Amino acid sequence: MHILQGRRLLANINDRKTPETDIIRQYLAPIYLRLAYVGNDRVGFPWHLLQMTTTPLKFASLADARCVLYYLVDIGFTLIYEVKSYRSNGINETPDTEGNTLQSRHEHIIRELANWRHAFEAYLAFSDLDGPDTRTAKLLTMRHCLMIVFLDSMVSGSDYVCDRNSLCEMSIATDCATFVVKYDNDIMQGPSFTFESEVVGPVYWIAAKCRQPAIRRRALELLYEREKTNRVESLTMIKHTIAMATRVIEIEEEGLEIPCGTKHIQDYPNKYEVISREESSEWAEGFLTDQKEQWPVLWDLGSHCSDVPTKLTGITAAREQKELAEGLAKGWPRERLIWPYGITRERRVLSVVVKRHTADDLWLEYVREPLTAGGEYRVMKEHIQFA
Repeated sequence: MHILQGRRLLANINDRKTPETDIIRQYLAPIYLRLAYVGNDRVGFPWHLLQMTTTPLKFASLADARCVLYYLVDIGFTLIYEVKSYRSNGINETPDTEGNTLQSRHEHIIRELANWRHAFEAYLAFSDLDGPDTRTAKLLTMRHCLMIVFLDSMVSGSDYVCDRNSLCEMSIATDCATFVVKYDNDIMQGPSFTFESEVVGPVYWIAAKCRQPAIRRRALELLYEREKTNRVESLTMIKHTIAMATRVIEIEEEGLEIPCGTKHIQDYPNKYEVISREESSEWAEGFLTDQKEQWPVLWDLGSHCSDVPTKLTGITAAREQKELAEGLAKGWPRERLIWPYGITRERRVLSVVVKRHTADDLWLEYVREPLTAGGEYRVMKEHIQFA
């Protein structure tokens, strides 16, 4: 609500050259632009308060690069919000021209994000950054990498986009977050607070969405390291974030054989216990029912994939074996009929919703894949209590 009201107030400021407007343009407006990824409701940002929106061949400063990136993030999240609204209305109720327009906007933003990366890399190649500026550069690179994956997955409606990009964009983002956390551990003395979301939110998303075992565990470890730094980011409660990431990994990897050299999730410090758990489908209809995927939609990840059905139950194994055979019969290439890192469809957690929380309790709802193509999304509710 604060962000929405702030943007509305900024929109009332006239486009004119005054010392006061310049101060707002330089210091206040960027704060509200950088908060584009907070919340779902969208309020347009006043263009005349933007310092820069066009990507040059090479950025002249970190400030310019940051301004353009967060502008792209802002219009990216606006597109995501409109895509959700479009799908919730149903394809038959919406003219095809709107869908084509949304697709064109998506392609435009992806091109602009690619241009941003080229210009930013050119800037870095000619710059000798000190510690604080290197930290800023890492945060921008991390945000850029994850925005590509997030935008792609939300617009396509496919959770498997995260698997396809996990060894590329997500690994780069994890490396950037590692630098920031280590830098802060070395530099910061005592507790600190920032109004922005720096690494906690992005790193949680990596842990929850990247099914590559080593990368998602590194992301979880970064959350533990961030907790030790005692740095609070915005309204995030780090212990809640750690618990949510850990539970997603536990749910998705339950019963799987963990690769040699990979730490078992139960070996990480556990500061909570699950008090209650129940499954239902009462909320599932609100989870973009028009985004239901027509399986199979999986990706080729080389030797890290398997077309061997899950061994959880005989019924599940038989169903997945049947889908595999049907997919091959329809002409689907075998590399698209695989289970990335053994995380089969029925294991996947698509999103985690915090329904309620206190300092010592957390009530969560996990939205999970349907068990049949075109079926209802499953919802699992948990009450978590911290020690």
